[in-house]
Amino acid sequence: MMHAQAIVLASLFATSFAYYDTNPLIAWSSHSPNALSSLPKSSYTPDFLHSLLASENICDHDAVVFVSQAGLHASDLRSLSRSSTLAQKLGAAASSVELPYMRRSIDDPLTNVARAVAERCGARTLSVSCGEVGPHIAAGTREKHVVSLGMPTVDGSFGNRKQLMKEYVNLLSLDLETISSEFPKHLVVYAGWMSSLETRQELPDEESTSLEGTLLPPPVKGAAKAAPSDGGILKKYQLLTPGLIISLAVTFFVLVPIVFMGISSLASIQSPVRLDAPKGFSAVEKKNQ
Repeated sequence: MMHAQAIVLASLFATSFAYYDTNPLIAWSSHSPNALSSLPKSSYTPDFLHSLLASENICDHDAVVFVSQAGLHASDLRSLSRSSTLAQKLGAAASSVELPYMRRSIDDPLTNVARAVAERCGARTLSVSCGEVGPHIAAGTREKHVVSLGMPTVDGSFGNRKQLMKEYVNLLSLDLETISSEFPKHLVVYAGWMSSLETRQELPDEESTSLEGTLLPPPVKGAAKAAPSDGGILKKYQLLTPGLIISLAVTFFVLVPIVFMGISSLASIQSPVRLDAPKGFSAVEKKNQ
């Protein structure tokens, strides 16, 4: 029983390491059932956004809203109640996609794609902070809009993050209601990201060069080399990978106990009891009878 509990704990520990460097991305369309269903479920935000930009349905929307938030994790979205406005909009959307564990993006992944969508669709660009959409959208406008919404950074302990997310989502809901009233046909993309300094320190050279040709500019390698490496080797390199942790857990909590149990069982085997002759028994007399 203790072994089983140890394996479960090790698995949970490995899971936490597996997703520590990811950020979520959710998107939904208010009217088009095919707007997101045909997009590939990539694990890297720029790849998904590139597919979104290349889709045929992107310009069918009257407004495309890009919501970015630094420090956002999948656990922050899970902390929201099912009755929250964000959850209700996802449930009522014509099409939606939820990608909770996207690899970390370099800087804000939505900045460049918002400009690209506006240029392709001939839309007006609007870049505002969360809670400030209302005064910038004229009532009754028929011009297509691409709106970039900047959410405040979420950080701190779990309890603090949960409270912050509740407040931030309430602000976001007001902006989305304003957009929905003016643009019934709208698409919303909500993504998290990490600071460029921290991300560039962790990206290997071959992964950094693979960003060329995507919607985001390649990272500046000089900045990564000049950045201080706080925290030592465990901060710069991920030594305890999920695969290694699971292998060690299985070895020490499953295989090693089985081997010791087998050795102990073999050592406890005893030879049969010797059949000694009873007292007063004589083999010669027995033979002569």
